[in-house]
Amino acid sequence: MLTLTAVLSAHLVPLLWYLSINHSNPTAIKPPLLTGVLLQQAASQAAATAPQTPTQAKPPEQEKQQMPPQQQPSPPQHKVKPVSVKANEPAKAATKPLTQPVPSATAASHQVAAVTKTEAVAQSAGAAIDNAAASAVPVSAPLVNASAHFNAPPHYPQLSRKLREQGTVVLELTVLASGKVADVRVQQSSGYARLDKAALLAVKHWRYQPAQRAGKAIDYRYRQRLEFSLTEGVKP
Repeated sequence: MLTLTAVLSAHLVPLLWYLSINHSNPTAIKPPLLTGVLLQQAASQAAATAPQTPTQAKPPEQEKQQMPPQQQPSPPQHKVKPVSVKANEPAKAATKPLTQPVPSATAASHQVAAVTKTEAVAQSAGAAIDNAAASAVPVSAPLVNASAHFNAPPHYPQLSRKLREQGTVVLELTVLASGKVADVRVQQSSGYARLDKAALLAVKHWRYQPAQRAGKAIDYRYRQRLEFSLTEGVKP
């Protein structure tokens, strides 16, 4: 209650004081009332207050089209000089210096390869001609003579005799120009390994009369036949 009374007194006291002043002084000066007239804004202010919208830049071609005809730049004019042609004067042909192309490293290598290939073909052709000419010359086959060259015949194994083993061995060998034997192998077996081995051991140490072509000794691939017989022994 005290608070409510204090609030009411605080509002009523100023009101009573104001009313007492107005009734005691009727001729009190009243404050002037201000009235205003709404005027139209000037065009400059309206333009200033109006929101400015960004204007897009026109491309150069459109600006050039909008320019008045008198402001557009005129294209440069080139003066063409008249050329006088004489009727009886022949036209001069333009001459260009003739230059020979320099061969590159790749072309040079191809040329060298072609030359080398040509030489190889020529050599092979020459070798084929020589071989053909050599084949046309008759060749005398090598000869073996046991008594002249001391060629001992193969030893007939005792076990083979007891087991009654016999047969023919065919050896393939090379008779060198010196008459010696090289590269001996069994081409046809006798059917018994002991007989084949005995033939190989003997023929490796034989000496032949070499084959000849046009009176000159040559190497020759030869076949030597050896027969093992229980009644006749070993004979070539």
